Amino acid sequence: MSVTACGTQRGLPAAKSGDYARVYNRAGRMIRTVKSQRDVNFLSKVAGDAPSVRRVQGKNVNHWRYRYVLYDVKAHQHVTMWVYQKKNQVRMRIPVVGEGVWRINTGNRQRLNKPQALQ
Repeated sequence: MSVTACGTQRGLPAAKSGDYARVYNRAGRMIRTVKSQRDVNFLSKVAGDAPSVRRVQGKNVNHWRYRYVLYDVKAHQHVTMWVYQKKNQVRMRIPVVGEGVWRINTGNRQRLNKPQALQ
């Protein structure tokens, strides 16, 4: 996952071996570390597609359910993604691109709201 590439191309390259993500609940407790290449690639794709998807006005920034932090080991960078339970939106902080709220599809929202299914 090359998080620095987010602003310059559609999507991120496939995550590299060693990249990982941590998932936190609203209380700030880490509930999952995601290391499988398939699931890290999924998270990377959600984050990488954001700059090419319609940005929206985000409200209720405190109503997120999970916070994902995606780590790019080689570039020493990370993307932070806050997932809402009932909205097809994510708030993200992406290097180069900045922070904002973007639309996601229902399938991605449902998958992001079940971090226990990620490995």
